[in-house]
Amino acid sequence: NAFCLALLDKFPEVRLQDLDDFVRQLNFSNNEALPKNFFQKRVVMTRAPAKHIRAFAGEMLLAITALTMFCELVLIPKDTEGKMLGHCRCMQMLKDVVDTLSGKSAAPQDMEELEKLIVEHHSKALEVYGPDICKIKPHLTMHIPRQQKSHEVGLHCFPTERKHKITKAISEVASGGAFYGCVIRRCVQSNLEDILSPGMCRETRLLEPLAGAPSLAP
Repeated sequence: NAFCLALLDKFPEVRLQDLDDFVRQLNFSNNEALPKNFFQKRVVMTRAPAKHIRAFAGEMLLAITALTMFCELVLIPKDTEGKMLGHCRCMQMLKDVVDTLSGKSAAPQDMEELEKLIVEHHSKALEVYGPDICKIKPHLTMHIPRQQKSHEVGLHCFPTERKHKITKAISEVASGGAFYGCVIRRCVQSNLEDILSPGMCRETRLLEPLAGAPSLAP
């Protein structure tokens, strides 16, 4: 959201429609696509640091890819004065973090690279957007490399988020909020049963803090 607002501020001739027009030219894998007029409808125009773009996790993954390509193919060649080079670099770093998280590997060397990427992205975000952008969710990503080293398996929320598509697909052929709620509860119950099954987790404890609040990077 902050990236889009900065884009509109530093390049008044650019509109959110231009982003949507650019996205329509992209072909994502697995026949995925952002909703029509995604940026025009989802970007929050209120210039408050706490505001963020309204979207599902899966949509944000596609949006990050789309904005990174927009930076590399359109904005960086256009930005001869370097107005948003820092913003573009920050978006590219975020794409690198997401790509690493989306991979299946939990090898120690990959987790060390992930930790480095997260720290670099958080540092650049603070430099470009300032401390007002600090939120708890970005900080929590600092713990992911250590968790994946401990469990020796890739752990992230993307597959769980994608399961929302199951209930949405069912709701298209069934009516009534009660039915939709029932399906949601059963999916959550199934996930909890998996989590609580023997051998799913090792010793459970609170992690040691990695940074003082408010902060993104240690």
